[in-house]
Amino acid sequence: MITAALRMFMELGMLQKFKIDYETLCRWLLTVRKNYRMVLYHNWRHAFNVCQCMFAMLTVNSMLL
Repeated sequence: MITAALRMFMELGMLQKFKIDYETLCRWLLTVRKNYRMVLYHNWRHAFNVCQCMFAMLTVNSMLL
């Protein structure tokens, strides 16, 4: 899931737009995953699913500004 999340950020141009280097983004995503609470529903998997759903909506429907 980390690899897919990285790709979504890169495909949206977030690294260039916000001047984030690849290593910083990797470390940030790993930190977010590590510190997510282990509850039944609102966990890392749910956060990734929401992120992927938003990515699909923005890219498929050309909603990016």
